[in-house]
Amino acid sequence: MSSEIQLKASLHQYYSDPILSDFEKQVAEKGIQGVMGAHAKENVGATLKGEWDAGWEFAKGMWNLFVDIADIVATPPTLRLPCQKEP
Repeated sequence: MSSEIQLKASLHQYYSDPILSDFEKQVAEKGIQGVMGAHAKENVGATLKGEWDAGWEFAKGMWNLFVDIADIVATPPTLRLPCQKEP
């Protein structure tokens, strides 16, 4: 074994065409206005879905509240709380 370190060089190639990101490919295909429009449409769709989901959850919560109130009203007072007898 030698105490010298031997380095090996590698060949680097040059590519004339730049490597484009996904965003840059979309801009090249649709144009910047098309990409901005698509992103805006996706954002509006996601916002509307979130609003719908929140409204649906609120409606389910209100239904559960009404069911609980109906259960309380329909249950006789003597059955609502267990009677505790004093020793």
